[in-house]
Amino acid sequence: MLAIFSTVTYRHQPFEPMGIHGVIASGLKLLTLALVSVSAWLMNRGENRPPLYIQCGMATTIVLFFAPGFGPQYLVWLVPFVAALGVRVTVAYYCVGGLYLAYKYLGFPNSTAPYVWPIGFILSVSCWLMTYFLFRNYLATYRSKIVRQVIES
Repeated sequence: MLAIFSTVTYRHQPFEPMGIHGVIASGLKLLTLALVSVSAWLMNRGENRPPLYIQCGMATTIVLFFAPGFGPQYLVWLVPFVAALGVRVTVAYYCVGGLYLAYKYLGFPNSTAPYVWPIGFILSVSCWLMTYFLFRNYLATYRSKIVRQVIES
């Protein structure tokens, strides 16, 4: 998103951004690693462990939300795990992701029409925000499981 506001320079195009982009990318990589590690530790301590399916989905959403780069193929990473959140959430994710993929793979980013760039931006941000929405749903699923276990015991 920072690339929208300032030009990115690379050591080896399109990898290894330099300057502020490189600093932010490195920070996001470290933050992602720390968040995935801490969330895995928190979920697996004690007796109230969520199913591995939920844990994998939560870790994947953290990675996708904080990743310093994004490609449309990354949307596939969540496909098996999003089904654990129910039909509505799954359909929402597939629709948003499908629209973004159609935009990318039908060649719209190569168009010079003035309306194409804002549509791409909206679809990109929608996919990014969808990963946050999914994370919140995984977290709610995990918390409801803990509450159910406490009530039952």
